[in-house]
Formats: sequence, C-alpha cells, structure tokens
Amino acid sequence: MTQRFYLQVIRGRGSLPLRQPHDLPDLAAMYELVGNLARDIRENPDLYGRFEHWANADFVITNESGNHVASVPFTIALSFLKQ
Repeated sequence: MTQRFYLQVIRGRGSLPLRQPHDLPDLAAMYELVGNLARDIRENPDLYGRFEHWANADFVITNESGNHVASVPFTIALSFLKQ
C-alpha cells in the first residue's frame, strides 16, 4: 500500500512547493527522495544556484490531507542518501 506525500522547500521567506505528489511505500522512501533532491541541488549549481544559498533551507513533507509529517533541514537531508 502506498502513501501520498507532498514536498515543499522553504528557504528564508520564500518557498518552492513541488505540486507533484509522490506515491511511496513509506516515509523512509520519502526521506530517500529528499536526500536525492538535496544532492541534486548541491551538485548542480548552474541549475539551482550556489550550495550556500540552500544551507538554511528546509524540506517540509505533508500528507495527502495537508497535515505536516516532517521538516528536514537541507544539511540533514544529505544524510538520507544511501551509501
């Protein structure tokens, strides 16, 4: 059974809602997705801007009902990457 999650990136006073839902088996899979997005941001400064601009960003995860599930600081998100 899958769960539907939504992701928003909060950076300073601005936010970047990612409107596409993510249907995943569990929250651990969502954390892995967040880690991959953080790595993509870190490794592609031409696309996302300098890494330093993201250092204080948070990934906010909500469920299908719009309820807050978790907030993950950008620097912590990188630790979710599979080794």
